[in-house]
Amino acid sequence: MSENRVLVIEDDELARLALVQQLRKLGKTLIDEAADGDSASRAIEGSAQYELIIADLMLPGHDAVELLRATAGRQAQAGLILVSALGDSLLRSVAVLCRERGLRVLGALRKPVRHEALAQ
Repeated sequence: MSENRVLVIEDDELARLALVQQLRKLGKTLIDEAADGDSASRAIEGSAQYELIIADLMLPGHDAVELLRATAGRQAQAGLILVSALGDSLLRSVAVLCRERGLRVLGALRKPVRHEALAQ
């Protein structure tokens, strides 16, 4: 596993670019991007091993929870940060579900993601 390999799953281009820029400021250099569930699935099922996956819960035409279940099987060692514009209670509920599925949930952040919150 590469120390710095990160996968950013975010359908909103501006939000994705902002996350990538923030990650670079934090010293992450190997960043893969997925703009939809299909490209995220390909990345998760591919040969790359991720240290960190940042995933938006709202992907058009895709069930984010199902995508995260696949992550548990293929990328179990990766830390997971969930992001969403939805309410805090939903974010917390999905974080609990992911932990129950064996994922290493590092945090759940509301959009727009602040640099300070991501750094933590």
